[in-house]
Amino acid sequence: MEMNLRGSFVLANNLDFAVLTDGSRSDMWATSSLAGTGFSPVGSIVYNFYGTFDGGNHTISGLVINRPASEQVGLFGMTNGSLIENVGLRDVSVKGSFSTGGLIGRSTNGSILRNSYVTGDINGSYYVGGLIGWNDSSTVQDVYALTHVSGDTAIGGLIGVNNFGTMRNAYAIATTSARRAASETVGIPLDGTYSGIFGGSSADVTNPFTFIDAGWDFGGVWGKSRVGENNGNMMLRSFGGTFYDNYVRLSGDTTKTYGDANPAISGITLDGVGTSNVSLAWGSAVTTRTSAGSYAYAAPNVLNVSSSSGATWLDYGSGTLIVNKAPLTIAANDASRIYDGTRFGGGNGVTYSGFVNGEDASVLSGTVVYDGSAQGARNAGHYSIGASGLSAQNYAITWVDGTLTINRATISAITGITALNKSFDATTTATLDTSAAKFVGMIAGDDVMVATSIGNFTDPMVGRDKRVDITGLTLGGADGGNYILGNSTATTTADITMRPDVVTCSSYGAGSSGICGTIAPNPALDVGRNAAVPLEIVAPVSGAGQSAGPITFRTVRCQDGGNGGQPCRTQDTAH
Repeated sequence: MEMNLRGSFVLANNLDFAVLTDGSRSDMWATSSLAGTGFSPVGSIVYNFYGTFDGGNHTISGLVINRPASEQVGLFGMTNGSLIENVGLRDVSVKGSFSTGGLIGRSTNGSILRNSYVTGDINGSYYVGGLIGWNDSSTVQDVYALTHVSGDTAIGGLIGVNNFGTMRNAYAIATTSARRAASETVGIPLDGTYSGIFGGSSADVTNPFTFIDAGWDFGGVWGKSRVGENNGNMMLRSFGGTFYDNYVRLSGDTTKTYGDANPAISGITLDGVGTSNVSLAWGSAVTTRTSAGSYAYAAPNVLNVSSSSGATWLDYGSGTLIVNKAPLTIAANDASRIYDGTRFGGGNGVTYSGFVNGEDASVLSGTVVYDGSAQGARNAGHYSIGASGLSAQNYAITWVDGTLTINRATISAITGITALNKSFDATTTATLDTSAAKFVGMIAGDDVMVATSIGNFTDPMVGRDKRVDITGLTLGGADGGNYILGNSTATTTADITMRPDVVTCSSYGAGSSGICGTIAPNPALDVGRNAAVPLEIVAPVSGAGQSAGPITFRTVRCQDGGNGGQPCRTQDTAH
């Protein structure tokens, strides 16, 4: 090639410098850096390489270049509009000065390097890179470097300096050390175009999707060994290897509820290369009894992955199966009682609704604790019975309050109400005294009284021990609201006596009676004008042939001032 710098060359076989010599040579084929200057780079700063070189997807192993005083050092010293492709350099040892790289010392004027890689040690002064020392207005695509690179300044694992060059789909895993200035894992960018460039700790270079997401071609150009070749790093397919065929990534969370059937697997999204060849199914760890929680797809037996064609590299992603707790309702049972003067405490048990998988309260932890307004309730009314205190791994518990109903007790009767005696007033109204009332059925010690009552004689007439009907009874007092009356009526007796302003009594008939007392019968008594007095008609003692005879009532009507000369009119009526 050195004799024809504009020619086109193809590497027909792999080259292994270690088997070409015994390590003692000092010419261009020397394999020991101590034996001589080693391989002479193709092209120099004076005589550039303008041609093409196709490595035919072969490798060159054990290449040694030991020229620490030379510039533009590499397999190709300096290229100018050339094409270098399809070659891999393995375990090289390259030493140079300014502009030193494993494959090319300096690439200029639209040169192209593609589908190639370098592994080994590269050392120079400045503008030192694992692949290219100085990429000047040229293109680098689909390449990688696994190298240790050292020098003074402008040190890069991939390229020392990129000056108005284009770099696409390249990565470097390198250790770099600069004696005078900072080094870069990828390289020092002066200016240019970059896409899909990776290196250092900023990206996971063992994960194919780091590169697939950047647009790298994993269907035809790149691949990952399924047997650990290249230390698990990405490889160029054209150089051969045992590659994965499908590169599939999962995304999207799926959810189910404890006890429910498994969710549709279609809820998981697949992207990448060869997704149509891959099928998913839930694994044995996912059943109706899978406990509530979050399960990474990568966890054992969560997913079964099968492929209809080729081997599959699977990125499980960050998606998870989320098993939600099943809803469980725990309701405090209602309770009821009749008022008895004591205070309520506790509850009346609980009722469960929502257990799945044939489970029951035995899966719950804790003890039921009752609360709510029912605790300590005494008086008749409605109160809430709250409950809490239980928990469960697989159930989301909703608590529902119950109701305590304290019904009013019954006072069957009220006794001890008396009516006051009164003078005749032509009405039946009776005045009652409830101060000594007794309540049949009242809890001892309760404060109950008669709140309202109505009393009426059966008639308005004068008499002794006359019946008084009591109606409209209601209860009062601090505890009156805790009772209902079985009977809101009662009876008692009282006397209606003569009014004090009535001085006489008219008694007709056989003699005195209990109303008029000992007043002798007076059949002609004048009861007076507008007077209201008792009228007693006493039947004669029974005997043969006796008759009370007719009674004549005389009504006398006189005008006001009748003594002024105006006659009064009389009217007799016989009964």
